[in-house]
Amino acid sequence: MIYFSLIKEFLILGLFSVGGAYSALPIVKDIMTKTKWMDDLMLSNIIAITESTPGSFIVNLSSYVGAVKGGILGLILTTFAAIFPAFIIMIIFYKFLSKNYNLKLIKDLFIALRPVVCALILVSGLILLFENVNIMSVNILSNKNLIIFLILLIIYTLYKKIKSKKLSSILFILISAFIGIIINSL
Repeated sequence: MIYFSLIKEFLILGLFSVGGAYSALPIVKDIMTKTKWMDDLMLSNIIAITESTPGSFIVNLSSYVGAVKGGILGLILTTFAAIFPAFIIMIIFYKFLSKNYNLKLIKDLFIALRPVVCALILVSGLILLFENVNIMSVNILSNKNLIIFLILLIIYTLYKKIKSKKLSSILFILISAFIGIIINSL
């Protein structure tokens, strides 16, 4: 019975995850709350882990939940269930769009999807913000995360002004890790 439930929930997630990980977060949260597969704290930890590992958030999440709830078979089934809808939809879209991309209706559809995806990402960001940060207790002198953010913002801005180009993502991640280690060890 757990395998059927895993397949059903991750097929739904894969089908309606338009716009990427953060736009899918409300759906993920709803599934995790309904099934009680993980609480909010565990979900926040999984988001942090999956965003720091290679691969898609949805694939990493489905693999983790599948492995925990159904072992190796659960891992395989949930990963397949999460990617199968996108795979089929992409094949259909490719076939259709390769012949009809210049239609005004298609162009209008893509323009209409932009604010929807932005709104989904904004809602997800707000969910993460309000669940993980006590807004009333934010103090610049005592909140290490805010200090790290401000230091990184200054470094990024100065680099862009001095070098007249964007900082390499990999270098920025390494600098962020180094600053995070230093600030958190104080």
